[in-house]
Amino acid sequence: MSEVTCEPNQKCDRNQSCFKAFLSTWLGFMTSIAPYTADEIIPKLQASALGAAKQCSGGDDKKHCGRRWYQDEWDGFKGLEEQMSALGIFSTQMITQNQQKSQAPLTSNTGGTSESDPNAGGGNQTESEKLREITTGDRAGAGVVTVVFVCGWIGAVTFMLWG
Repeated sequence: MSEVTCEPNQKCDRNQSCFKAFLSTWLGFMTSIAPYTADEIIPKLQASALGAAKQCSGGDDKKHCGRRWYQDEWDGFKGLEEQMSALGIFSTQMITQNQQKSQAPLTSNTGGTSESDPNAGGGNQTESEKLREITTGDRAGAGVVTVVFVCGWIGAVTFMLWG
């Protein structure tokens, strides 16, 4: 896995350095919800994890991870984003290993046994849980609070635009 827009010229910003973490996590999740993608995705995730592991040998403590997973030795980059990307690809390996050992999540067509309950949370209320009738005073109070909020909001926006 490589960030082709910034790794070659060494100008990745903090966001771009995080993208591999997000991508690897999403791809790992994709193999769970769409198992037919696993044969194509898992080998790429495994190869990226091996590359990331080779990059995690830098810094004074020899534990910092770099950005260029296609190089065999640490590339000199270290930071939260690089660590996060490495953690993302490593944790994805747990998903893909589990996916290879078990089947996809069950649905109603493949053996799932959950039953719906459209009345859940609506029945058997005690007297203290029942809602009381809305009074004219309740409506008036809600109207006053709404007017105060809207006037405050309009005042704040006006202050920001003309301030």
